Amino acid sequence: MSLFYFGKKKIRGNALGEESSFPGMRNALGQKIESRTDEEDGLHLGYGQVPNILPHTMQDRYGREERELEFETAVLENSYLRAEFLPGVGGRLWSLLDKETNRALIHENPVFRIGNFGIRNAWVAGGVEWNIGNRGHDAFTLSPLFTAELEDSDGTPVLRMYEFNRIRAVTYQMDFFLPEGSRFLFARMRIVNSRQETIPMYWWSNTAVRESGKERIVVPAETTFANTYVDESHHLLRKLPLPFAEGFDCTVPRNHWNSKDHFFNLPENRRKYEAVIFEDGFGLLQASTRFLCGRKLFVWGSSPGGRNWQRRLTSPDGPDYLEIQAGLCKTQMECRPMPPNSVWEWLEAYGPVQTRPERIFGSWENAVSEVEQTLNTILPEQKLDELLSRTRRTFALKKGHLHSRGSGWGALENLRRRQAGEPLLPEHLEFGETEKTQ
Repeated sequence: MSLFYFGKKKIRGNALGEESSFPGMRNALGQKIESRTDEEDGLHLGYGQVPNILPHTMQDRYGREERELEFETAVLENSYLRAEFLPGVGGRLWSLLDKETNRALIHENPVFRIGNFGIRNAWVAGGVEWNIGNRGHDAFTLSPLFTAELEDSDGTPVLRMYEFNRIRAVTYQMDFFLPEGSRFLFARMRIVNSRQETIPMYWWSNTAVRESGKERIVVPAETTFANTYVDESHHLLRKLPLPFAEGFDCTVPRNHWNSKDHFFNLPENRRKYEAVIFEDGFGLLQASTRFLCGRKLFVWGSSPGGRNWQRRLTSPDGPDYLEIQAGLCKTQMECRPMPPNSVWEWLEAYGPVQTRPERIFGSWENAVSEVEQTLNTILPEQKLDELLSRTRRTFALKKGHLHSRGSGWGALENLRRRQAGEPLLPEHLEFGETEKTQ
């Protein structure tokens, strides 16, 4: 049967102190974006960009001294997979184990080493993180989320984590479930804009995967929007052919010398997925319903700078990692207009895939065909669509049993809306009473 339980996990790292008392006024998020793309690409470059992190304060009170830290975990497990989440750290999926092969599907960082990478400063590497609202690692990436438990109609346990996003004034809800017999972990996402205005919306799910040096990234695309970091505040986005963008095969992560973003240009009429395939043909597959249309590769690069950052964020003797990412837009330099009084939902799936390596490490056409044919066999697109539709009826709009609380800002927003005569936040999400506000 499918299991769901809470536990404790100890990880060595540096602890995060109290939030700063001062607002983050520095223009850390504004960027110059130089584009060399085509007019038919339809990119909303720069749309929704925010100048700073207000109304949030900074999370910059931490040192380099390390000690053993303890975290609460939420675990979903069946006969094939074991998924371990950290609700107190932005709901991050910290590990995902394929029990049949005893192989880690995502990079489980052996240390909890905080660095200055998030929009509020503090961030850690590893696992799968969830980012909403605006570009940059999420404001709640190292903060607790509301955590609840409930069940699907067939008894499958569901882990729910949710919060109120203050920058966009929307709620986001993440329902994770792992049915018995499923070789995929499912993440059902829901964003609600109950305001009377169109707002810029951003979402990216970022997955860290161990880098062996011999893997290949496979996506159903023929072109890529390659981002070059010209300097700290200047990005150059160029549309290039796959796989030999920039004179080498950019789908082989170890070929990159410098830190690099590749936003793959997936056609509208193709399935939405991205896979990391290792030399034996085994790998991780991330797929979704078509609403989540963007896919990306991030690598630190093999230069001394990239290697130093890897060692700074992970253990000295640990493996390097790369990231595959999935988002609402084709690139992370843009947001998507979300209409008034609207709800956006999609379903993500994470699981193992076994392919024929001679097909993967040959021509690009053969690699894409091999992964897509395998995906269509083990997880047909119709199943994802049906699962998204069915679970809306069976648990997405139901209230769960609250296990732990997040911030008090949702309760405060409800108090403000009640006084203003505006629609309240979704009633099936418990944000607490007014004494829980900040």
